[in-house]
Amino acid sequence: MTAHDTLWHLTTTSGHGRWSPRSEVGEDIIRQLRPLIRDGGGELQGLTITIGGDRDGGCAFSLGWDWDPRDPDVRCVLCWDPARHDAWRRAADTTEWMSIRNFEEPPHGCKWLAVALQPRIMLDSFTNVWQLGDAERCVAWAIIEDERERQKPLARTEETESGQRD
Repeated sequence: MTAHDTLWHLTTTSGHGRWSPRSEVGEDIIRQLRPLIRDGGGELQGLTITIGGDRDGGCAFSLGWDWDPRDPDVRCVLCWDPARHDAWRRAADTTEWMSIRNFEEPPHGCKWLAVALQPRIMLDSFTNVWQLGDAERCVAWAIIEDERERQKPLARTEETESGQRD
C-alpha cells in the first residue's frame, strides 16, 4: 500500500489505530455520500453527517445516529494534504482534542483521520457503535475523493494555460 491509497485511522479515546486502504470503501458508497459531502452534511440511512466548512487540505466532521448536530456520537479531524500536516499539532492545542497529545503524529505525508468518541455514544446500541467505525472511514474517503474530483478541473485549466494537453 502507498500513502496515496491508505489512511491512518486513530480513535483517540481508545488508542486503537489502523491503516485503512481506499479499497475498503466501494464506489457505490462514495456515490451515495458525495451529495452529502458537497452539501456539508445530511442524513443517510439514519446516520447524520455534519462537515465543517473549511476544506483546505483537511476538515472536521461529526457523525451520529438520529441526533442533534450539536451533540454527535463522534467528532473527526481528517487531513489529506501533506502541506497541512500541522493540523495534528493544532488539534492537540484545543481542549476538545487534548487526547491526541497521547499519540505520536502520523508519518509525514500520509492521510490521517483522528476520531474522538463523545459521551452521547453511550446511548447507542452496540451495532450502531460498531457501524460508526466503518462510517468514519467511508465519510473520510468520500471527502478525499470529492476533493480529488474538485481538483481535476483546476489541474486541466493549469495544463491548458501552459500549452499542454490533457
